[in-house]
Amino acid sequence: MDAVSLSTSLFFAVLLQIGMGLAVGSSTFAVIFYFKAKRDGVIDATERSFLHIVYTVLRIAFLLIFASLFVQSIVAYRNGVWSDFTGGTYWMMWIVLAVILTNALLMDWHVMPMSVGPAIAVGSWYTLYLVFTLRTLGLDEIPLMLLVIYYLLFLVFMVFFLRLVEKLVVMEGGDTPPPRHNATEGSKEEVLQETAGTTS
Repeated sequence: MDAVSLSTSLFFAVLLQIGMGLAVGSSTFAVIFYFKAKRDGVIDATERSFLHIVYTVLRIAFLLIFASLFVQSIVAYRNGVWSDFTGGTYWMMWIVLAVILTNALLMDWHVMPMSVGPAIAVGSWYTLYLVFTLRTLGLDEIPLMLLVIYYLLFLVFMVFFLRLVEKLVVMEGGDTPPPRHNATEGSKEEVLQETAGTTS
């Protein structure tokens, strides 16, 4: 690999790590706001501002990860080291990215149920980070089918886990007086529609 290709690969490797860090942190805050919205049914102007920041960061993270993987793949292919990018973790990262994008679009189009969409979103972001970590540790030869099975099981777990936490949160906030709505407040559904974090 020549100096230019090596420099390019290293640069986007750093961007990939930055994107992963931003994605995991932002998706965690997205879940926190999800439960906050579930608890009181409304979000005020301050919370809305924080939410827009969180989702903007998530979209930036998605673009960084996508661009980094794409450029690294092209560089590897052109320099004859494509075999380094054909392991199970590599393809799994693309699969999870596709699920994240598809889920975000379906939530934005009101097709994906809000009882499932946020769980798929956060479960996918965490899975992406785990697969990235495995790849960083050199554990790239894990069979793709095994990773997919883990991913599906984890998504199922996240659906039931978020439902359980949601019930606890709603029960805890059951005595809270209904908040007043005004021009600066948004409904719970508006908040949840953005939880996936990669669309408008």
